[in-house]
Amino acid sequence: KESLMEEIQKKIELLLQTKSFLMKANENVSSRFIQPVNSAMSEILGKLNMRGREFLVDTDFSIKEKTETGIKELEYSSQGFQDMLSFSMRMYLIKEIYKKEKPFVVLDDTFVNLDDGNMEKIKQLTKEFAKDNQIIYTCCNSRCSLR
Repeated sequence: KESLMEEIQKKIELLLQTKSFLMKANENVSSRFIQPVNSAMSEILGKLNMRGREFLVDTDFSIKEKTETGIKELEYSSQGFQDMLSFSMRMYLIKEIYKKEKPFVVLDDTFVNLDDGNMEKIKQLTKEFAKDNQIIYTCCNSRCSLR
């Protein structure tokens, strides 16, 4: 019985240490990436002609809109709008994470949910990002072409 209790106690301590390390890792990610992403959101929104709106990125990298009535989940916005914000945040994170080495980025029909106006905005943002990064982009129709 004692050896079983000792084994269980060791497992509990290992789990508690693991939890502590994961919490510290989460805090590190938050301090390294979340604050800069939130600071950059106004710049991103300016490029997408969405000034006057405020968005927050939380520690789960979920984007929420800050409104007069409180924090609003993006699930109530159009899929195209969600895609634009999510894409913008991911491109910003790639810039922050890979400052020296530049990875190639694969986009597979990423902009299928955008209307024509937003398609043009996101094309410009993508072209700007492509100046420093190699992008492999596939799409199902010519409307989505980045040319």
